[in-house]
Amino acid sequence: MLPKPRTLSHIPVYTPGKSESDVMAEYNLDQVIKLASNENPLGSSPCALNAVRGMLETCHRYPDQHSRMLKKTLAGLHRIPESRILVTSGLEEMIACIGRAYLTPQDTSIMPENSFIKYGISVHLQDARAVHVPMKEDCIDLQGMLDRIERNIKIIWIASPNNPTGTYINEASLKWFLSSVPDNILVVLDEAYREFADAPDYHHRTEHYHKQYPNLVILRTFSKAYGLANLRTGYAIGMQELLEPILQVREIFSVTSIAEAAACAALEDTDFVRRCRDLVIGEKARMYPKLDTLAAVGLRYRKSQANFIYIETDLDSGTLFTELQRRGVIIRPVGPKAVRVTIGTPEENSVFLKECAEVLAQHAK
Repeated sequence: MLPKPRTLSHIPVYTPGKSESDVMAEYNLDQVIKLASNENPLGSSPCALNAVRGMLETCHRYPDQHSRMLKKTLAGLHRIPESRILVTSGLEEMIACIGRAYLTPQDTSIMPENSFIKYGISVHLQDARAVHVPMKEDCIDLQGMLDRIERNIKIIWIASPNNPTGTYINEASLKWFLSSVPDNILVVLDEAYREFADAPDYHHRTEHYHKQYPNLVILRTFSKAYGLANLRTGYAIGMQELLEPILQVREIFSVTSIAEAAACAALEDTDFVRRCRDLVIGEKARMYPKLDTLAAVGLRYRKSQANFIYIETDLDSGTLFTELQRRGVIIRPVGPKAVRVTIGTPEENSVFLKECAEVLAQHAK
């Protein structure tokens, strides 16, 4: 008899977006557009790619355990001490390590009902309790989260912009919320999509918040605006006392030297990030009026502060997902009647709009 694993039925399963090759093979297609995983429509910074090539000869060496070169670069950029920065293999590892470092089976964690699934997975892996607070018009209900605070609360998770809704928390509301949370509760603020936020009241400069709110940890990533999703690099900003337990449970040699060099180079290539941001913001503005015309066939959407758009339709999301795949467009189902569509190139977005309109029109008859 084989060894039995621990009970895992209570842990949500994260299912990544389908790959182009899988869809091409399944539907016998020659070309596929992937708008499912919030990847960078411009690819990666040429500076980052050159840095990767320059590091290939070091593949036989172990990386720097502390990613000192990247921490130094980030510390200089944000004007904070290196001790208040922790680098991990993407934010997925960071989120898992936060749960590992801070949660016990006796603890409870609060998170939005419709947000990144990895928060809940991190909590359940520690056999802790997860409280999911309903959204308010697709936005995170900060008052609703405060109302759920009780003695055993250890972590509160919030994301701004939020995935998958694309909604955000304005700076005044964020400061009010952080001031209202007891100091003994860890607040994790996920800013994975911050570079795409153009709302004038967005919290663009949170890297110094930890001075006023010492129980805050801020998460950022190189996967989205910097186009380094395959190199798995993310980081946290917070008080050293909060980050040290996370480092203690992080995997050894978590971030490769190749990824570290690419991230450092990507930070220097501000022109690439600007072009990506301008493309995403411009394409959203172009797509909104076209999506408005699809209201007649049951489509509704939220204006987004991220690099994707949250769409609800009268058609169930599984059917829309499958029908668009048949037509060579991959999107992401995120609920019974909701999908998330990444902003791609203008050509890719135009194909999505055309195919989506045709599918919805056919099923509306």
